[in-house]
Amino acid sequence: MIDMRIGEYHITSEPRNYIVAFAKLNENGTPVTTDTKTGTSFVERVLGYYNSLP
Repeated sequence: MIDMRIGEYHITSEPRNYIVAFAKLNENGTPVTTDTKTGTSFVERVLGYYNSLP
């Protein structure tokens, strides 16, 4: 499985898809997080699900 950040983009994978999300960053360039019932998660918007990353 892939879990990587490239600038403001967060790329993860599932068995059949790659998920590309656009993360919200602080002034110092670190990702913004929020606390939820299940734990801490990033504040980001999913751009799409892809079966390959050319």
